[in-house]
Amino acid sequence: MDNDNESRPIQINKMRHRHFRPRRYIPPEEHLPALVQYDNLRFENPSHISSILSVPDGKVATIAAAGASSIIALINGVKEVDAVDLSEEQIAYNYTLQYVIRNLGAKDFLQKLETFNTSKRSIKEKPDELRQKLLDTLPDFLKEMNVPKDLHEIIKHYILIEEFHLRGDLHTIKDWDNEINITKIIDAINEKRWRLHKDDVLHFLSNNPEAEYDAIYTSNVYDHLTQSNKSAIANATKNEQAFEFSLNRSLKPGGKVGIYNLYRQYDEEAAWKKRLLATEIWDSSWNTKKFPHILNGMGQGDWYELQKLEKKQEE
Repeated sequence: MDNDNESRPIQINKMRHRHFRPRRYIPPEEHLPALVQYDNLRFENPSHISSILSVPDGKVATIAAAGASSIIALINGVKEVDAVDLSEEQIAYNYTLQYVIRNLGAKDFLQKLETFNTSKRSIKEKPDELRQKLLDTLPDFLKEMNVPKDLHEIIKHYILIEEFHLRGDLHTIKDWDNEINITKIIDAINEKRWRLHKDDVLHFLSNNPEAEYDAIYTSNVYDHLTQSNKSAIANATKNEQAFEFSLNRSLKPGGKVGIYNLYRQYDEEAAWKKRLLATEIWDSSWNTKKFPHILNGMGQGDWYELQKLEKKQEE
């Protein structure tokens, strides 16, 4: 009996189809699949990300999202990446991405990734040979990477039903998929230099040593500032001061940070979204560049590239 059990593939709880994406992962006992909310670079510009996170042999912090910013950092020669996200779905998606990349290998990577993507199944269908093999060897990866137990079932679901949009996300990054670059990514995974953290950006930075990072990419950080504060507009200056303090404390002198301030048409609290960086808070310690960012008819916003001055300017 024991030998029979060992030879059986991992069983995934049967779940009925959903026609919409829930914001939160619903556990398997509720009979619903795990679905990720952001599975691509929906609102980010890969060139902007690259301009911030190109720090050879450096250490950077970035929003986890769909994993593209971490990959951009690693192929640009960054040594260590801490990817942070409030969403357990996004962290699980990143673990799944790491696992898939490592198993596909560096040779002919993009071709094998497309094969993986086209083998996508519904939650009720039997997985193809490739995805079943990934399910069979998944426990070793989970143990090796010390993946939190509450993410294990989500990752199993992603192996069955998700795909990875790296071709579209990174098409402007030259040769991102060659063997040298994919090997850099795989080495970072194996050596645990691409680390994942389920946390709020400000909380994560405030609990790390001072001058820890060469660069920080926050994506649309104002979403994070408002999620836990219903009076975001009234507390705008207070939130922004806390954010500036965390960045200033966490960055090495000369370090860069990228911030999106997006105000999409369907966002709530539009007045907060349209708020610009308060110059009285930021200008004394930072070189600030601002660029417009258009979201293909879905809204617009501003992209800020800030560099921490080597020494704070005298008043």
